[in-house]
Amino acid sequence: SCAGLRLAHLQCHIGLDTLSWARLGAEVTGIDFSEASIAAARDIAGRCELPATFVCSDVDSAADACQSGFDVVYTSIGVLAWLPDLRSWAATVSRLLEPGGVFFVRDAHPVLSAVDFDRHDGQLVLNRPYFSPGRPLRYDTGTTYADDSARLEQATTYEWQHPLSEIVQSLLDVGLHLKWLGEHRTLPWRALPQMDRSPDGFSLRNDGLSLPLAFSLVASKPAVE
Repeated sequence: SCAGLRLAHLQCHIGLDTLSWARLGAEVTGIDFSEASIAAARDIAGRCELPATFVCSDVDSAADACQSGFDVVYTSIGVLAWLPDLRSWAATVSRLLEPGGVFFVRDAHPVLSAVDFDRHDGQLVLNRPYFSPGRPLRYDTGTTYADDSARLEQATTYEWQHPLSEIVQSLLDVGLHLKWLGEHRTLPWRALPQMDRSPDGFSLRNDGLSLPLAFSLVASKPAVE
């Protein structure tokens, strides 16, 4: 049970994860920069008769958009690639947390972004940078992860590459304490052709030892002494 916990969900999109926390009893606030996503989240919450607050704000302004601190800040999955500056992101996480509060993030492992997505020969080949090249990576696929058969009017997207060391260090630099770091062998979507559905999501067809697909970490904000 999460009864009594005040939880902020950064980059909440349409709020499905946010409302999962609400079902567990948390007092939830979902934050996203898309007005359409926030409207959808409010509609879903109303139809589910779940108490939830949804705020339209980008990550950098989220702490100013919310009126109180939180016991937990949460974000997941497919979120960090849209952020150009993790220093600002980490500062927002710290500002949102009450002293003694906990931050939890789960996302695709950054090494996955360096793998050739288009190979169908079963080989794992790196054809993009793992470390940040200092500029966003451009994609012109014209599709959306929500429906890969739909064609977008705006075909170009940009993503920023953040190695695991940058993610961890950005949180340490704002004074958070790393409590746990894990690397995982499954994802909730088929990111590569050589992945198959498993009981826990999608995993590689080999023994799963060759490539981490996701990571998660827990960090805390020191309590005031």
